[in-house]
Amino acid sequence: MKVLARVQVHTRSKEFRLAGRQVARDFANRVGEVTVEQARHNVSPGVGPGPHPHITPHKDTGRLRASIEKRMVEQGFLVVCEVFSTVPYGKDLELGWHTSTGRFVRYPWLAPAVAFAKARMAAIARSTFRVYFNASAFPVKGRVEIR
Repeated sequence: MKVLARVQVHTRSKEFRLAGRQVARDFANRVGEVTVEQARHNVSPGVGPGPHPHITPHKDTGRLRASIEKRMVEQGFLVVCEVFSTVPYGKDLELGWHTSTGRFVRYPWLAPAVAFAKARMAAIARSTFRVYFNASAFPVKGRVEIR
């Protein structure tokens, strides 16, 4: 199992039906890029939520940061950008685990990245639509979820 965040844009919504499928692709892709950038920042050395709980010294190899990727998937009327990590411990860091002493430890890196991108969705939508239509703003119809 891997941690996955999805940006879904429904192309049947009025704004995207008028604008076209390519605008929906570009919008979902840009939100995905912002999410990836922020997720990579969240796992950078010295950025995490606190000292590492292991007894042995922790060495940051950069594997998690390097494994964070995005892919575009079209599912019928949905244009989806998925952000994910391929390393097995990415899920454990995001969702948490219990140490041998029973303490629960969690180092979320993807959920804060999704929240960061979600807060910027309106600005991303405006800049994406300006490229195609030179319009000042379109309402945002889209959903960002983590599962």
